[in-house]
Amino acid sequence: MLWRSPNVAAPAESATDAPPTWKDAAFWVALAAVPAGLLVAVTAYISTDVAAVPLLWTLPLALYLLTFVVAFARRPIVPQRFVVALQPACIIALVAVIIFDPIKNIVGILATHLTVFFVNALMCHGELARTRPPAKYLTAFYLWISAGGVIGGVATGLIAPRVFNWVAEYPILIALAALCRPGLALPRDRTRRYLLFGGIAAAAVVLVVWVIKPIVVDETAFAWTVAALLASATVLWRIPLAFAAVIAFTLFFNQSVIEQDGAISVRSFFGVSRVYDTADGQFRLLQHGTTLHGGQRMRQANGEPAANDPPEPLLYYWEGSAISQAIEAVAGAPRWPDAFSRHRPWRGALACDAEPQDTLRYYEIDPAIVRIARAPTSIQLLKHMPARRADHPRRRAAHARRSARRRL
Repeated sequence: MLWRSPNVAAPAESATDAPPTWKDAAFWVALAAVPAGLLVAVTAYISTDVAAVPLLWTLPLALYLLTFVVAFARRPIVPQRFVVALQPACIIALVAVIIFDPIKNIVGILATHLTVFFVNALMCHGELARTRPPAKYLTAFYLWISAGGVIGGVATGLIAPRVFNWVAEYPILIALAALCRPGLALPRDRTRRYLLFGGIAAAAVVLVVWVIKPIVVDETAFAWTVAALLASATVLWRIPLAFAAVIAFTLFFNQSVIEQDGAISVRSFFGVSRVYDTADGQFRLLQHGTTLHGGQRMRQANGEPAANDPPEPLLYYWEGSAISQAIEAVAGAPRWPDAFSRHRPWRGALACDAEPQDTLRYYEIDPAIVRIARAPTSIQLLKHMPARRADHPRRRAAHARRSARRRL
């Protein structure tokens, strides 16, 4: 059909058919890199800090692909101006949820993070569709989009876990998504420009000083400070640079308060694990994501050092808990099978319920937990295990309870 069609002279190039510049290419790369990085960051966040659910990663991936369908549709399913106007409110709501933790169920938390991710990705991809070049330059356009996806995925999935000891890429990408809003430009007025850069520099200095020399902040003062920052972000939502700076400062300010002086934070493939002392200094806790997995009493309520000989089982290892009852049941089980023998010593995995003659064998899939267990400033349960005495009062009480159950 093309061979038989008459030759038609190509129309002259108009101003809108000018080839894309390097500035356009950089803009497209950024608009593609931020959603791709957010995809990896939000997947890591919800699958390690919120809920370790199999195949949970398919939800953000499906939403990410759906944003391409919506943004590049022939007829816009969702107006781009509506998405641009909705994005600041979603970001402010997400920051409030992360800091104040008002939602207690997992479904609500997942819905919040995924909704904000969908809006941010749709906004960026909508800007890509709005600024795409004429048809003859689409090959280069899609090449730059692919390059941005690679950059965002590599930076978030490979580089960030080795640079940060917490999921810092998530708040960084939230702030970068705010910078992708249309209208990003420096103020034309020199005074406003100086005020903007001066405020950003002052905020950076405050964060650095806070990290170097932490200050104990009252919970009420912290809540009012965050509320004031979010209120200022609401006022500045039309100015992308100022809005992104306030959001970034709020998230990193919250993290600097969480990271107390002397806290240990280790990141691995399985997420972020932290060891920190409670505000009153009574307990030292091990937290993985949002779940407390272990603890050690460091001081009594009167301020006296706690006796950790043997260590006191805490959290879901306390005496009378499900795992404690299971170990006691195994210790008193019949000899069949041989592994569940009533004759001591028996081999177990919970050190605080073991006896001096028992053998403890640990299986740990995460090397970061091994490093935390052996760190001198971490929870020192292993350190006190060789000093266990069978005549300890609490141990004698446990012996008496087990003996009574066996007689019954």
